[in-house]
Amino acid sequence: MLETRPISELFRKELEADHEYAEWSSQMRALASFLADYEYLKDLHEYTQAEVASRAGTNQSAISRLSRLKGKPTYDLLRRISSAVGGDLFVTPLGKYAVTLNYEHFDIAEKIASEKSMEVPELLEEILQDYFKSVSIVGSCHEFTLSNSNDSKTEVMDPRVWRQDSTSLEIDSDQFLLDSSLDVVSY
Repeated sequence: MLETRPISELFRKELEADHEYAEWSSQMRALASFLADYEYLKDLHEYTQAEVASRAGTNQSAISRLSRLKGKPTYDLLRRISSAVGGDLFVTPLGKYAVTLNYEHFDIAEKIASEKSMEVPELLEEILQDYFKSVSIVGSCHEFTLSNSNDSKTEVMDPRVWRQDSTSLEIDSDQFLLDSSLDVVSY
């Protein structure tokens, strides 16, 4: 049987050793993310590149170049394009701490925020704040404060795995993954 694997794996070692590619990839990651979000909003509103260009005060060829990762767009152009498709440009040097909601969760977040008479960013901040209030890391041990309507308990345990009923939390370095569909988290 013929073994198959993703084409990206064929050149992984060469690409990892190519410092010029690594720098380009790092620089383009944010722009590629911007383009994915731009395309999503453009398609959602059924805009053409020409319509976006007109709304952004630029020409269609500038939009086309950007879509093909050609050139280095200015902050002002990215801001105008974001606005033209109904978005809001967000730039931060703390990118590894920024969270972007998956497209399929937009409607849910909008609905919940509306029900609570708040904006989506406020809702997401509230959710994260509530989560981090319930989880604290102490030194090299992980301390979890578990709360429910009846009682609250704190446990210090193996820093890799925590399990209680059907809610599992896997600790991998400083990244947290909540998965309520698992009974056990394997490490």
